[in-house]
Amino acid sequence: MASVLPGAVVRELRARRPASALAIVTALAATTAGYLRGKLPGATSGLRLPAADAAPATGSPADATGDLPAVNRSGGG
Repeated sequence: MASVLPGAVVRELRARRPASALAIVTALAATTAGYLRGKLPGATSGLRLPAADAAPATGSPADATGDLPAVNRSGGG
């Protein structure tokens, strides 16, 4: 990340594509902000994910296949 993204910004600026360079910088800034927000103490303490509501009350998470369709692994076509 420390070498690829700056190189991509420079490449886009040399190719006279400032909008692409700005998109790279904006995406990195949003990703960094989200990461830092998630690292704050208590950032996710009140968060309840929708998947947690769908999990069965008993059994291990590995047993929670729910209504998923069966996968055909016979190799046929």
